[in-house]
This record gives sequence, C-alpha cells and structure tokens, in this order.
Amino acid sequence: MKKRILTLFTALAITFTFIPAISAGAAIYHVTSDDAVEWVMSNIGEVFGRGQCTDLGIAYTTHFFDATLSGSPKDYPDIELPIGWERIEYYTGFVPAPGDIAVWIPGTYSWGSIFDTGHTGIIISSAETTFSVVEQNWNGDLSAQIYTKPNNSIWGIIRPPFIGTKGYDIMLEDAGINSASKWARDGITDAITKGFVPAEIQNNYTDIITRQEFCRMAVQWVEYATGKSIDSFLSEQGVSRDPNAFIDTNDPYILAAFALGITSGVGGNLFDPIGQFSREQAATMIMNTCRAIGVNVGNPPESGFSDMGSAASWALDGINFVRANGIMQGTGDNKFSPNSTYTREQSIITLNNIDHDVLGK
Repeated sequence: MKKRILTLFTALAITFTFIPAISAGAAIYHVTSDDAVEWVMSNIGEVFGRGQCTDLGIAYTTHFFDATLSGSPKDYPDIELPIGWERIEYYTGFVPAPGDIAVWIPGTYSWGSIFDTGHTGIIISSAETTFSVVEQNWNGDLSAQIYTKPNNSIWGIIRPPFIGTKGYDIMLEDAGINSASKWARDGITDAITKGFVPAEIQNNYTDIITRQEFCRMAVQWVEYATGKSIDSFLSEQGVSRDPNAFIDTNDPYILAAFALGITSGVGGNLFDPIGQFSREQAATMIMNTCRAIGVNVGNPPESGFSDMGSAASWALDGINFVRANGIMQGTGDNKFSPNSTYTREQSIITLNNIDHDVLGK
C-alpha cells in the first residue's frame, strides 16, 4: 500500500477485531485453504472498498471468519489475534501457505519503495523461494491482481484457522468442544466440519436442545446433504415459506422446515420455539427431513422397543425409521424413552449418523 494513499482505517484503533457469531462461546468456522484460494481467484480484477490493500484483507476475513483486519499492516506483527489465528515471522527456509495473509512492514522489501504503512495481500500458491499473491493498490493498480514475490520479502504471515491447521484444533477447543461428553466429541467435530451445526449451539453440548435449535440444524443439514442453499432447494421443490404459518415465530429456518414438511408445529398455529425437544420429536423430524430430500422412508419394521405404548401415535413411524436405519438407538433395557428430552450433542450426533445408505434409498 503506497504512502501517498491514506488507508481508510488510519483513524481507527490498531487492532484485529473478532466479531463472534454468538455471544455465548466462540463460533467454529469450517474453511479450507482451497476455499480461500477459490474465493480470492474469483475476485481477480475487483476493487474492494477504496482499493487499499487492507480493503481486500477485510473482505477476505469477513467473508469467511467474521473477522476484520483494521489498522495498518505495519502494526500486524503486534496486534491481538482471535483464538486459533497464527502469526509467523519469516525465517530462512520458511514457505508460506495458500490462504496466508502476507505482511510487509517498512524495511522488509528488498526492492522498490519503502512505505510507512506497510502492505498486505492474500497468498494463493507458494514454492521454495517465491509465492504468488493477490494484492490491491500495488504498482498503481487499485484492483485485486496476482503478483509473484520472493519468500524473504515479507515480514511474515497471518494464518487463519483453516481445517487441518493447529489453529483449527485450538478454535475447536475454545469453542467449547470440551463441554461435550467424551463419546460425542469426534462426531461433533465431524459434523461441524461438514457445516450443518449452527454456530449458536456449538457450545454447552449437554444442554437440552430447543425445538428452534433442532429445526435450524435440520434445515442446515438439508443444505449439507443436497449441496444447495435452502432458498434454492425450496424453489426446486416448488414450495415457499408461509409467513403466517405460526403466530409465535417468524424464524426463516422454521418456516422453511414447515414448507418442506419437516415440522408441523405443536398445534393451534404454534411452534413453541423455546420448548424442550423430546426423543420422539427428534425421531419424527429426522424421518421428515430425510423424506424432504427424497429418501423413500417406506414402511420400516416395528422398532420392538418395550415402551412404545408411551409414544405418541404420530411418532411411531419416525421411531421405527430411525432404529431401522441405525440413526437413533434405545436408552437401555430395550427402551426408547420417547418422552425423554434430547440434548444438543445427541441431536448433532443423530443427524451426523444419517449415512449414504439411507440417502441412497
């Protein structure tokens, strides 16, 4: 970023501000470095903000992580980073990785002009001695363009917590994965990586899940399973949200679930969004979710649980379906406990248990 062009954020406090998606516990972002490079390459020639180098960085980090680089790159070696983000100063032999944020500070260039504010860009590929980087406001061009620079030209890099990095593991731990029961942790991590676990329930995993929370996750699972946004999927199915479906919520996820037949509420035009979720409700909604994406739920054999007399008549098919397909099991002593509550971790694991054999039916 050239000295003659003032950075947009000169007047702001020099900090790296992290804006979590939820107030209780940190969110988890399941982004790969390939995702990052694909986004950067799709924006070659674009001008972000006023064309400053930092404007590109802001667009990049906000798009994937709800994080905002503010201030000048010359201060990046010292600013506070969000949990899981890494800062690595260049050393002999260091090779930056795709997705890294390159940082130049005054004096680090071995050629060209020296500037007071520093400079930054997004690395898209690297080799033993050079890397390719996308930058704005370089050589008089305000648009995002590709340049090749020597590895030893940078002060260092800032690395977001991409999947597979140690920062990602740190982010998982900070987000509350340790609040989950040990048996559930691997499955929860797998589900989060798939992208269908809402940020607001990525914590306090042993809490009872609400009807709203489960419904939101079911809709995001539909997006994961189909590879389509829920709006695109609704359109494809020829249905739309009914704003008058319920009198106690207008949550777009719940209305989408209603449109797809995943839920019908609790009666009387009520959904009861903060109501506690039961095992029989979970079984029914899971069956309906599978049906919504085209699974032939058929007529599964009776579950054989000894306490089915306490289950609601509308829940029997769902319970039979989840047991027959290995999605939910009993609670011991050949019981399903249909009226018992269901936790966040149980809900996440249950949706993650829907495998390709079921989807292929």
